Amino acid sequence: MLIKEIQSTLTEMAGLLRSGSYEDSADVYESLAQRVFFSPDEINRRILASYGGMGSINDVCLVRNGEVLQTENMQFASLRTHLHALCLQHLASLSPPAK
Repeated sequence: MLIKEIQSTLTEMAGLLRSGSYEDSADVYESLAQRVFFSPDEINRRILASYGGMGSINDVCLVRNGEVLQTENMQFASLRTHLHALCLQHLASLSPPAK
């Protein structure tokens, strides 16, 4: 199920955010993961909105004790791309078929 995969990806991203000193963002992603089943359309739109502009999820660089977490940053980038695709896929499934 698509929503379950979105939830799982959000949870995994929250763990990486927490490991890289992004506590507040981790809390937000955990909250989104908990609420995605109750309001998937709204949550998916909110997730997609987090991808643009300064200070967006695209700007995250995970660091611990002043050291860049290379492996975790690569994992996060992959999950971020995957989550974006999942949200777009979900929203596309809501559109009526073209005539």
